[in-house]
Amino acid sequence: MATRSVTRHSVFGDAGELPHNVLPTNRQVAQHFLHMKKRKNDSNKDKYRAVSDAVISLWNKASIPTMHYRSVIKRVETMISTGSELSRSKSSSARQSTFLATLDSLFDIAACKCSMSYNNSTKQVSISCNCPRNLKVPPDELLFLYDQRNSRKMFMANIDFQATTRLQKRLQRKIEEETRCKMPRKFSSAESNLNLSEEESSNSCASDQSVA
Repeated sequence: MATRSVTRHSVFGDAGELPHNVLPTNRQVAQHFLHMKKRKNDSNKDKYRAVSDAVISLWNKASIPTMHYRSVIKRVETMISTGSELSRSKSSSARQSTFLATLDSLFDIAACKCSMSYNNSTKQVSISCNCPRNLKVPPDELLFLYDQRNSRKMFMANIDFQATTRLQKRLQRKIEEETRCKMPRKFSSAESNLNLSEEESSNSCASDQSVA
């Protein structure tokens, strides 16, 4: 019973691991952060990164492109900080109710935020998307993403391993690019190992700064 009280949060509830066959909700992401608290030697910053990695891995499993890595980390940190503040302070019940109402919604880190609509007759989802090709939601995943944003009745079953591998490689490139953006100038020779042109790297850094 003592262990349970340590891992229970007045706003987020009990600590727990992420699901394996659905995209996680805000509450599930927060509960996974609580679960990570057993890693005593890690700072909160390390835990934000670990949680972000786990969440992105699930989205990659669903073959859905995600927003920039640093933006995911920031979103995790903001949600945890807000929940922790509400648990400590005597905030207005209206503010707390508003926050609590969002916890069972999808922790939505899809790169594409274009409007989607469901046709009851055809049972299909349509989207008017102007995103770059690499950020578009694959047609085969539109229905699943729509479901996860709404009724959440579907589960991941057959995994497109080829698509998942591509997304994992893309994530690794993002992480490497963001690391390079922070490196001192004297380390710029390492750029040749990343198979990216100077223009691509510059654009990536600029994009990250605008998103963060």
